[in-house]
Amino acid sequence: MNEVTLEERMERLERDNRRLRLAVAVVLAVVVALVCLAATTPAPEVVRAQRFEMVDEKGTVRTVLGVLPDGSLSLALHDDKGKARVGLTLLADGSPGLALYDDKGKTRAGLTVLSNGNPSLALHDEKGQVRTMLSVLDGSPALMLLNDKGMPRAGLCLLDNGRPDLALADDKGEIIWRAP
Repeated sequence: MNEVTLEERMERLERDNRRLRLAVAVVLAVVVALVCLAATTPAPEVVRAQRFEMVDEKGTVRTVLGVLPDGSLSLALHDDKGKARVGLTLLADGSPGLALYDDKGKTRAGLTVLSNGNPSLALHDEKGQVRTMLSVLDGSPALMLLNDKGMPRAGLCLLDNGRPDLALADDKGEIIWRAP
């Protein structure tokens, strides 16, 4: 067996040590160069995507901004459990809408402006069913109360001449009484 002298072993260790220091220096130089390059690269003027999600430090989705399949724009704000609580939409026809959701994800209130310019406020029950509708139809205010099946049961509006109109309906939506 060849015996390696202490001196030869020391030379080999020193040579390996020099190579290791050179490799570390090269890697460090590359990292510094990449950091400098990244720092001098300007931010893009435009970022394009069909959907953006913002998450909190736990990774829970808190905000979603996106284009829906029908071309509508949607912005949803989520609570700390990831449930949507506020929704803002711009429909493909240009109609804006705002929806407020409860902690179970059911719509509880909605505000829209239809493409014809008529605004509408809908209040929903705990099942998400519209129960009260407040609108301005062709310049005249209207209030409608609906049953749990969505059928109108009572309506109050102002006619074009400024006279109030009150009507009550049965559970099928048929008018059974109208104020004289």
